[in-house]
Amino acid sequence: MENYSLAHLSDETLDRELVACSLQEVEKMAVVLARIAESEARRRYAFVGYPSMVAYCMDRLPHLCETEAAALNRIHAARTAREHPAIFAMVADGRLSLTAVNLLAPYLTADNADDLLAAAAGKTKVGVQTVLATRFPKPDLPTVFQPIPATLSDNRSFQNESGHITRLSFHLRRSHHPESRRSPRSAWVSR
Repeated sequence: MENYSLAHLSDETLDRELVACSLQEVEKMAVVLARIAESEARRRYAFVGYPSMVAYCMDRLPHLCETEAAALNRIHAARTAREHPAIFAMVADGRLSLTAVNLLAPYLTADNADDLLAAAAGKTKVGVQTVLATRFPKPDLPTVFQPIPATLSDNRSFQNESGHITRLSFHLRRSHHPESRRSPRSAWVSR
């Protein structure tokens, strides 16, 4: 039985064991991903009566997949690693996290996988996002000017005979603030 009271350990021993335990955890995660990928490929979830791999993971692996999001993250990473097997080793030795794998997944191809995985190795989430932004820049969004429709309380047009706006009406949203409980306001605009 594991002793969880570690007060007796020296600082150096605690540091060394913490690193060793974290490496064991990522090694195990790679093993778990490989088994998730193979179970899904064999459709084991359907054979044992689950409607999806997500439901299977949430029920059979509740300590790892207690939420749908956690299950989806592991399944997505497992699928990606199955397509690009080098990922298993990179997760096992701590060079890639599940988050990194899931960020890289939409960009990985047979042609760029080795280079992209090498560039992302050992990087944090922000580091991987920076690698992706550098290699796959997105175009700037176009500037769009779009008129905002307004309604008049009396349904008259916005313009008088000369084409100028004569009345602009708007309604304030009600909130719990006492000043917002006023009736709708109107503002007169003239040119």
